[in-house]
Amino acid sequence: MVEELNVWALAIKMIKAGVRPPVVHLATGLPKSRLRELYRQVHGCPAPRGKVPGNAARQIKSVYEALEAMVFVRLYLDMAGEALAAGDQLDSSLVIDAYHVYVRTVAGQALDVTLAWYLARDIRDGALKIRKCPQCQAEYLYDLESPYLRTCHLCRLRSH
Repeated sequence: MVEELNVWALAIKMIKAGVRPPVVHLATGLPKSRLRELYRQVHGCPAPRGKVPGNAARQIKSVYEALEAMVFVRLYLDMAGEALAAGDQLDSSLVIDAYHVYVRTVAGQALDVTLAWYLARDIRDGALKIRKCPQCQAEYLYDLESPYLRTCHLCRLRSH
């Protein structure tokens, strides 16, 4: 009973933050229909329609978004600390907390909360890597399949 209440509390926290119901379903295992209804009750309108991309790299559409993604990932990793090294499941509540810090810290945020959840999951699972640029020494997100995540974001901005 307590565990079920904790799962619903997490779902409410995620939906209040704006996470789309299919992602909340991935995080909690709760029924999609109930999550869509919860989204409607919380936001006063249906959840956005359309397919949710399966990974973070596919959602990043510019060098600026790649840079914003790295800012969020660094915040998330710093907040996660030892918990991330423990190898437990993704702490979706921590992702939402890190996203709220990101929103308060970065003016004109480019990332939505659903992308933030995918970034945290993909970093944790190793689908996204963090590399250090040999030229400027900055960290950047790396994914060979994404045209925006193959090289250092800062160096790319400087060259434009």
